[in-house]
Amino acid sequence: MSGIFGVRGPRKDPEREAAARRTQEKYLKDLGDQEGLDRLAVEPRRRRRLPGWILAVVLVVLVITGYKAFTGTNHVQIDKSCTSAGIRIASAKANPGASVPWSATGPSGSEWALVVGSGKVTRSGDNVSVAGGTGGPVFPLKGCLAHGGLLAPETSGEYVVQLLKMTGGTAQRRATTRLRVLG
Repeated sequence: MSGIFGVRGPRKDPEREAAARRTQEKYLKDLGDQEGLDRLAVEPRRRRRLPGWILAVVLVVLVITGYKAFTGTNHVQIDKSCTSAGIRIASAKANPGASVPWSATGPSGSEWALVVGSGKVTRSGDNVSVAGGTGGPVFPLKGCLAHGGLLAPETSGEYVVQLLKMTGGTAQRRATTRLRVLG
């Protein structure tokens, strides 16, 4: 633990180091070792150590980043609104079949659905489908927010992502954004 927080061991005694150097020099002269004397004449380079607090900060950042990655808290940021609906996707471009993270906001207490495409919307139980596009499950906006991932269509092109408010058997479009699927 002493190396992490910058606590160092006992200080080196310069007099002892000088005495050890003189003794080593005497033995090398007696042996006639010129290479050893040359090495001894060069001052050793001092290693510069990173301060312990830098290592501690790096460790904390890595732990927090890893925790967020594994707990799925990397949602798309959206301003919370309990009065008006809104949708935001992580990227306006995606590869075919890729998962695109999204966040939605709007009034709580209703059922909502997210669809890709602008065809006729039909509801079947807890799922919604759209003609010529991709549907998904019906969900509530808990605390005026919801997060998830949608699958990009398999065909390249420009698509409309719609946030629909489900009332009875009808779907009312409340917010839209665009998604370009790359080919």
